[in-house]
Amino acid sequence: MKRNSFSILAALVAYFALVGCQPSAQKQQPSGKSETTVSTIEETTDSVAEPSAPGVLTLAKALELVKPGQKLEPSAIEQYFASLQLPLQYSEQYISDADWGGDSPAISYCFGNQVKYDNFKFIATGDEYYGVHTNFFYDQSRQTGSVNRFAVITSDSLWHVRLMEDAAATGLKFTEKVDPAVYGKKGKLYQKPVAGASENANYYIFDFSIPGHVDVEIGYDSGIDI
Repeated sequence: MKRNSFSILAALVAYFALVGCQPSAQKQQPSGKSETTVSTIEETTDSVAEPSAPGVLTLAKALELVKPGQKLEPSAIEQYFASLQLPLQYSEQYISDADWGGDSPAISYCFGNQVKYDNFKFIATGDEYYGVHTNFFYDQSRQTGSVNRFAVITSDSLWHVRLMEDAAATGLKFTEKVDPAVYGKKGKLYQKPVAGASENANYYIFDFSIPGHVDVEIGYDSGIDI
């Protein structure tokens, strides 16, 4: 009887040991599926392309456009800013030197997102904005012309950091603090002489920015007083 008892007991131990192992093996399966699922989600997320963000006016392009001697058509200006996803917000033709009895046509332009130009004021209309204002002056042909400055306002402080870094690399140097009585606001002037132009000709940046709001003007000054 003892020998049979031991045989039965041994069989029961082996049975329960076998049964006890099965749940443990079944628990392993869901874990493997979870890892596969997570991996697939991560791969899918990585494969989704980021939406293309609107472009911005770079210092290099601004200086290229205001370079003396440029011959541009109004359509070229409009197409360039359209390519940056900065739509035309305002356009008005006027006589640029009417106060002196002239008849030279010009166009006042405003491009950007969440900005407007109204009553000679360039303002933001939203929390996240980027806008460019410029004046296009026709030459004697009345077909082509030029621009000599770009006013930019934006909530993008990183754009301002890049602009000033590029300005330093390009050779624009701090010249002086501007007179608020003359310009209506505090700011700093950065300049770089233009090679081959008149003695006082400069590329310049007026920086009127304050925390949370970038306000700059990039342009070319011939140095000739009219």
